[in-house]
Amino acid sequence: MGATFLATDELSFSGTYSYVSKNFWEQVSSFADIALNAPRNKALLAAAYRSARLGLSAELRGRYVGGFEMNSGVFIGPVESYTLFDAYVTYALPFSRGTEVTLSGLNILDERHQESPGAPSLGRLVTLRVRQTF
Repeated sequence: MGATFLATDELSFSGTYSYVSKNFWEQVSSFADIALNAPRNKALLAAAYRSARLGLSAELRGRYVGGFEMNSGVFIGPVESYTLFDAYVTYALPFSRGTEVTLSGLNILDERHQESPGAPSLGRLVTLRVRQTF
């Protein structure tokens, strides 16, 4: 489920929540265990500011992913829960029509986590994007 609250024309708050009642089945019909490979609980909270007049938008997000058991090929084992914070800022360049610059920071607090057993530990990712629309 999700909801968005439009506080003003420029400021909004939103959230999503996902719940799965069961994400692991043991010995299904004498076969091996079956894992959904997804957490039972996931949530996101965000605050966003958008000003067309200033050509500026910014968003701060908090994401939670609950722990779960994974069983997919060679990727077998537990995935620990993690909470991450992301930030985005986009600015429309006033001197170049249709040009936007976006600075994105995923996992800005550098919370080391694994999203799959055996996968490398992930940290902060910062990107700069320039987009031109015609």
